[in-house]
Amino acid sequence: MTTNIITNNITNITTIMITNMISNMTTNLNTNNITNMTTYMNTNFITNMITNIIINNITNMTTNLGLNFSLNLTNSDLTFTNIGLKSSNLGLTFTNIGLKLTNSGQTSTYMGLNFTNSGSAITNLGHTSTNIGLNVTN
Repeated sequence: MTTNIITNNITNITTIMITNMISNMTTNLNTNNITNMTTYMNTNFITNMITNIIINNITNMTTNLGLNFSLNLTNSDLTFTNIGLKSSNLGLTFTNIGLKLTNSGQTSTYMGLNFTNSGSAITNLGHTSTNIGLNVTN
């Protein structure tokens, strides 16, 4: 009886927990997190980042002002690397805005967003405004 109870409990617990955990974790985290994070972060973060930087910082920028920063969100496995901002004559140039989702197998570089696992590609996000001198290159 002891052997059967232990064997059955271990087998059932292992099977149910591992199957459900892996299945649910894979489905929920990968599908929802990657889809929502990709849609929200790419659309809103990059758009709002560029908009907010232009609106809030355009009056404070001087010639040859260089800003470099990197943002690492380790818990969500989302890494923003080498977001370089350069201003010359109140013109903003975004060079090498790269989004890399390291653990999801999705890579985006140079503002041409290409998400290999999500089946969606956003390429050539080049915006030019002659009023504020915004150039998004690469």
